Amino acid sequence: MNYSELAPEISGGVILRNSQYYDEARSIYNAMIDKKPAAFAKCLNTDDVIAAVNFGRANDLEASILSGGHNGAGLGLVDDGLVIDLSEMN
Repeated sequence: MNYSELAPEISGGVILRNSQYYDEARSIYNAMIDKKPAAFAKCLNTDDVIAAVNFGRANDLEASILSGGHNGAGLGLVDDGLVIDLSEMN
């Protein structure tokens, strides 16, 4: 997957598995959840969300929405897919 196309579209950046911030990004409230997304789109505004959704759709990626990270079942993360991270948005 070529996430270099997505990165310039996301104000907060894109975090990939080889990033030093990856483990921090995938850390959620329920520490028993150990999912490994392919990438995180760190959205700061509506345009970022639109770009992330469009990228996921165009590349047939499974996606999840991460906001506060407090879902007990860990539904904010998805293995090998795209996490659209809204945690920095108001």
